[in-house]
Amino acid sequence: MKRKADPPPTPRSGALVSVGPESSGGLASPRDPARWNGEAPQAGVLIINADDWGRDHQTTERSLECFLHGTVSSVSAMVFMEDSERAAVMAQERGIDAGLHLNLTTPFSTPGCPARLVERQQELARYLLRHRFAQVVFHPGLIRCFEYVVATQLDEFHRLYRAYPDRLDGHHHMHL
Repeated sequence: MKRKADPPPTPRSGALVSVGPESSGGLASPRDPARWNGEAPQAGVLIINADDWGRDHQTTERSLECFLHGTVSSVSAMVFMEDSERAAVMAQERGIDAGLHLNLTTPFSTPGCPARLVERQQELARYLLRHRFAQVVFHPGLIRCFEYVVATQLDEFHRLYRAYPDRLDGHHHMHL
């Protein structure tokens, strides 16, 4: 009697891996796993991401240089920052893959930033920066602030990039 084989392992989130000669393009994404056969990958792709895209002119320019030299493959874009508008235009013109770099603590620097957004972000920053454990301890009194600040940044990303982000992370790891 033949023992039933264990199910094949699934690729790790965010990884692109080769799935063998029978695959159509040699690479499979976790979003479209093709035929993951459990064998060791024959080739892979390392994704190098640059944070703070759009934070200010200098940061955007340094990240762009890295992208143009092939040392960076994607960026995490900040919204409501000094260089957000220009950075979004450049990313679209050059085909730069941008996700949202969610900002819960660094003051927004774009002129005309909505006052309500600034106030809610300041509430979050006071809590999150109070002590090192604050970012891992849920504070139910701040849920509406988190919802508003995150939703507003998602909407601004959509306005700038004409699409919602495929991924997001947190500025200074505050998404944790």
